[in-house]
Amino acid sequence: MMTADDEFTQAEHRLRAALRDPATTQAMLLRDILVTNQDTDFGRRHDFASIGDVATFRERVPLASYADFAPHVARMIAGERDVLFEGHATFFGSTSGTTAAPKLVGFNPRVRNEYVHLLGPMVSCLERDHPGASRTALLLTAQFEETTSPTGVPIGNASGFGRRSLDAHPYFRFLPEVVYESHDTDARTYTMLLFALARPMRCFASLFPILLINLFKRVDEVAAALADDLERGRLEAGPPGIRAFASHCAPRLGPMPAAATRLREIIRTHGRFVPSEYWPDVSALHVWKGGTAKHALPELQAMFPRAEIRPMSSGSTEAALMVPLERTWIGGVPALCSTVIEFLPADAAPDATNVVTLADLVDGRGYRLVVTNHRGMYRYVMEDVFVIEDRYHGVPILRIDHRLGIVSSLTGEKVTEEQVSHAIDHAIAASGIAPTAFQVAPEQLTAAKASYRYAILFEGAQSSDVLRRFVRAFEDDLCAHNSQYVLNRNLGALGPAVLYRVNAGYFDAKIRTHRREIQLKRTALDTTLLVADQAFAELVTVV
Repeated sequence: MMTADDEFTQAEHRLRAALRDPATTQAMLLRDILVTNQDTDFGRRHDFASIGDVATFRERVPLASYADFAPHVARMIAGERDVLFEGHATFFGSTSGTTAAPKLVGFNPRVRNEYVHLLGPMVSCLERDHPGASRTALLLTAQFEETTSPTGVPIGNASGFGRRSLDAHPYFRFLPEVVYESHDTDARTYTMLLFALARPMRCFASLFPILLINLFKRVDEVAAALADDLERGRLEAGPPGIRAFASHCAPRLGPMPAAATRLREIIRTHGRFVPSEYWPDVSALHVWKGGTAKHALPELQAMFPRAEIRPMSSGSTEAALMVPLERTWIGGVPALCSTVIEFLPADAAPDATNVVTLADLVDGRGYRLVVTNHRGMYRYVMEDVFVIEDRYHGVPILRIDHRLGIVSSLTGEKVTEEQVSHAIDHAIAASGIAPTAFQVAPEQLTAAKASYRYAILFEGAQSSDVLRRFVRAFEDDLCAHNSQYVLNRNLGALGPAVLYRVNAGYFDAKIRTHRREIQLKRTALDTTLLVADQAFAELVTVV
């Protein structure tokens, strides 16, 4: 019988083989998708049965947005079968709704295989480089089931689907399922910490590094209760919600007085929890390293100075995307065995004539992904923009750069998330400092000549003088790359950029109020108007 380790190793070998001939691998995957779904409503409409090659598929099936699929998904939610894919949907993945209302995507049993080929190679590489690390790992994921459709089909998060689908492997099965599925954030976090403190951990993993940082910081808040529960081997001293887990967790808990003593001693000696001192054997941290996530990496590394920060596979509710095969990468190679991927230059109109293949990608240019898979996404154009990081045996390694379509234009300035991300990177290089977390948002002014200005919410411990250099560099770079911003600054419609230093934990608190806090993608640019509150500790203006 094949073990989960065998399955993951085979997935790694298959992907490495696919990299030698990506075009053939993609053509075979496309053929499997078309044959499997030729008798569906969508397949009949586009005559999948007569499509014999990639070129014909491109001619027959147009580029699509989610709005094009939404009516089909609505029919699937109502219980109809053979709509976008063969059979009934067995799960509906719900997007995090970062920039719009959440979208629902239908999953079927074949989607598990997509996750095997997305996450399996990553875990296989981890185990090869750090033997045993994948067997003592805590992976943070969102819930599998948030609600159900009218016909009783679970609706939840793609990360929860991946965890539940692959939980034959210990990397995906650290806690009892009732803990993963709880919507009580405080109770879930406390129980995760208790289980981690009770074990000699080797790896921590999360899509977003800030979530691991916040997890470790929360030990300080509940250290006394954690020590008591470790000492007694029970789950009872923490927040009230943990009582719902007690019977499920009891078989895996036992008195650990030595662990309790070690935790108390670390707090007494340092005045705070020091993760690397409690877990000296942690050798790997699995997180996204691109996009806005990169800004939290220095603080995470400081918590585990000897651990290796490794790239996490990149995926979304709509598709499996990139797989990391080397520890030093930021992104990964395309998930050739999971998703048929075409590419649309980010600066080109979403027209079929502009779509190119993997072999056509050019260094220095950004690309949107056009995905086709067993989730019923056919030539679906995604909003994330990827750039080439490097090449691996001639195949582009792609990392996420920014999200297209996030634009703030209160006075006609058309500030984009890409411009904001670039300006923040410039400010970090110019000032020598980096925020633990940040976000930029427009702010309305009521007692000034200008109507609006852009404000950086900055979480970090730097001095005011250094922060002034940071915001000045940000403003200069935004002016250098957006002529409309400069025009509106000169006209007086926009005031100069400012920086608000926010209290420690500000972004953590925002995330925790969101119902999908594990999955929520924090964008660099928030287009909603900023409202200053008591969490803003200091205003730093350009001088």
